[in-house]
Amino acid sequence: MIYFDNASTTKINKKVNSIIRKSNKNYFGNYNSKNYHGNKTKKKIEKSRNSIAKILGCNNKNIIFTSGSTESINIIIENFIKKKYTILYSKTEHSVIINKIIKYKKKKIIKVNKDGKYIFKNIKKKTLICISRVNSETGVINQFKKKKKKNVFLFMDLSSSFGKIKTDLKNIDYASFSFHKSYGPKGVGILYYKKKNIRSIFGFCKSENGLRPGTLPNNIIIPLSYLCKFLKKNKKKIKKKIFILNKYFIKKNKNIIKINGKNRINNIINFYIKKIPIEFFNKKMKKFFSYTNSYSCRKGKISKVLKEMKLKKNLIKKSIRISFGIENKKEEIKKFSFLFKKIYKLFK
Repeated sequence: MIYFDNASTTKINKKVNSIIRKSNKNYFGNYNSKNYHGNKTKKKIEKSRNSIAKILGCNNKNIIFTSGSTESINIIIENFIKKKYTILYSKTEHSVIINKIIKYKKKKIIKVNKDGKYIFKNIKKKTLICISRVNSETGVINQFKKKKKKNVFLFMDLSSSFGKIKTDLKNIDYASFSFHKSYGPKGVGILYYKKKNIRSIFGFCKSENGLRPGTLPNNIIIPLSYLCKFLKKNKKKIKKKIFILNKYFIKKNKNIIKINGKNRINNIINFYIKKIPIEFFNKKMKKFFSYTNSYSCRKGKISKVLKEMKLKKNLIKKSIRISFGIENKKEEIKKFSFLFKKIYKLFK
């Protein structure tokens, strides 16, 4: 079975996996304990925090560890709901953002064009802008240069861009991401804030600058130092490999697919299939390949992202997402294309 669903989650780096096991054995002390084992663990966790700060280009004091993007997003949005700010968001965002503010009255929608790019209009004072650096479904890259305006804050989720493309935090007030989308463990992410004008949404807390409860999971935080160094050291190599895979996939299938979105990140390709009924395509292809459909037959739901991009319903139903990772090979794409073309000929 060939894995083409790296935008959902990635296979954990082997060395990271090894460090997790060693951390369970050697660094089990409580981060907050003022004793030998606590201090020993604290040094390792702070090393990881420093490594993340170096990649992001920020102060390590402005980063807290969370269980992932979902928690980070909830902390930020809940704070601004309590402050009665207008929340500006797009229907192309992750369901975590949409579900959090669905019942909130003071919200406004950012429209997107047919290529998936945001269209910003008349941003007023006392507003929180919630957007993603890269759309996880289409791979469309977004950037927003926030003008200096009183009480306007920018929150950006970096889950699909971390370790892949650069993001300038000078323009961003808050950011989040989960490491499982960048060859790290599940259950850990970060929240970045430029200024600590936010409070815990869990009541009184001692951990992570008083913003979250519980004891830090040493075993999955400690390996992040190595992971960040690995991503930084191999950035050009990984970027080149993913670029080649993206180019090769498009070349092999250019006459039988139509790509959704422009200005994409290279590891994500969302496209609709010409002529072939999607049910037949999935039946044949999913025996050998893992990928994501933009339409759920079981739930009867179509992609909200592609719908916002004004793609016709019949084409949304025929759209799929292929996403590459560092372990994918040209030979795997060759196998996908061979079977794809074989199926296509039946409906030509």
